[in-house]
Amino acid sequence: MGMVFPRGRWPDVSGLAAAAPVGRHWRRWGLAVLVLSTGPAVSSGQGLLAGQGIVKPIQAAVHRHAAMITIRGPIDQITWESVRRRVTVARKLGCSLIIYRLNSAGGMLGPALKISQFTRHIGLPTVAYISGSAIGPAALIAVSCRQIIMGPRANLGDGQAFALRGALARQAAANPQLKSTSAAWRDLQASAHANGYPILVLLAMVDRSVRLDEMTNPITHQRRFVTPAQRRALLRRRQAGPSGAVVHPWHFVRRVKKNGTLLLAGPRLGRRLGLAQATALGSDDLPALLNITGRLEVLRLDFWERLARWLAGPEIRFILLVIMVVAGYIEFSHPGVLVPGVIALAALGLLFGGPLITGLANWWEIALVILGVAIILFDIVHFGGLGLLAIPGLILVLIGLVSSFASLGTTGMWHSLQTGGVVVAAALVCSSAIIILLARYLEITPGLRRLALQPTPAPDPARLFREPATVGQTVFVGAVGRAVSDLRPAGKARFDEQLIDVVAQGEFIARATVVEITEIKENQVVVIAAGRR
Repeated sequence: MGMVFPRGRWPDVSGLAAAAPVGRHWRRWGLAVLVLSTGPAVSSGQGLLAGQGIVKPIQAAVHRHAAMITIRGPIDQITWESVRRRVTVARKLGCSLIIYRLNSAGGMLGPALKISQFTRHIGLPTVAYISGSAIGPAALIAVSCRQIIMGPRANLGDGQAFALRGALARQAAANPQLKSTSAAWRDLQASAHANGYPILVLLAMVDRSVRLDEMTNPITHQRRFVTPAQRRALLRRRQAGPSGAVVHPWHFVRRVKKNGTLLLAGPRLGRRLGLAQATALGSDDLPALLNITGRLEVLRLDFWERLARWLAGPEIRFILLVIMVVAGYIEFSHPGVLVPGVIALAALGLLFGGPLITGLANWWEIALVILGVAIILFDIVHFGGLGLLAIPGLILVLIGLVSSFASLGTTGMWHSLQTGGVVVAAALVCSSAIIILLARYLEITPGLRRLALQPTPAPDPARLFREPATVGQTVFVGAVGRAVSDLRPAGKARFDEQLIDVVAQGEFIARATVVEITEIKENQVVVIAAGRR
């Protein structure tokens, strides 16, 4: 069983048959049969583990149909809903084994706890195959499985986002079996009891104060991972040796984890710690390791799950935010077009739709944005433009947008918030540049020229409004004209032969309404419906 042949080559056994008659050299024929029987397994590349020859299955049960559920990227609400859906599909397919293929280094604690509890109660054998990383929330999912297989460069552990601190850490270190108020540690305790993982090793993933020492007993061939206090107690133990003499059988091997760090185990350390049962070079090794004789069904995210996660990406949200701001500007600067307004609302819905489904955005963040927009609109409608009242509204909108990039309990929450701040700031700068270009070149831009209001023939002044008080001056406080578009609140009005941009004060004004100038600010003319004073 220790012979390993080059990948894709069969051993040459032709000389064994011609060496001697069958009756006299039956042992050589038996060796030939043995080599031929093991050749396919070796030549296929399955189970060539580090330091081993041909793989030995880690499961005695034979599985004719198994399902592999891929879990990649940060753990979020979509991950939880998708895992539950795919397990249901695996049951309908008649699978007798569930494999989680994990490659995740962050995410949300809540969905990870749901997946972990769900996994322990599936009722089917479960295996975590860590092809890349299972760090933080993904580590909870890995140890909730009955067995763990690690890839050559896999990592498991490091629950920094939910690490125990202060009194909780001291309490857990004094008695790892004691029930804790930490949801993550309680989940690890449940996985240790359900699947037989060393509870002190799992504690080292979330408690920086825990130190782990490796001890070995050459007489009984035992290996234990203990705290320094337990190490000293083992070193004092005595027992009768093979010769009958009393000896100290336990020996210190190495310090596995020092104080101030969290345990992060690779494949070799994972096997020594009793976490991983085997190392696989790739997914092709899994059928041999797990005694899968039939089909291994790979179940991935469906289209809608991938779409929701795609919409939650920072690049897509940047584009949606730019579209929302630019389309909103076009709608308010050219009232009555409606199409830009619909586009802005659709972009706003998509901007929060993906994060809301994935669990990153919460309803209070959406409420902050809606409240901020309402305050800004109130300022524009009742005060004729953006004033001091719009500042708190803008702050609420920015807080809501940035907060939707992360959620409480998320690994790397501050990094996500920084990413959100950069995305929102960059989107505002980009949309401002686009708005400046549109304001300058809208009338000469193909396809957008129709959005600009074109001058119309002047109506009869005798029928529309009284003559201005000052001859030769058409725009002044008290001047009367007529709105040539709906003022909601911005729009255009005609005073004599001059068509100017105006802003309604206090209410929307319908087209063709007689208006009067009440105030002239810098770059802004404020009007009200005539006779409303």
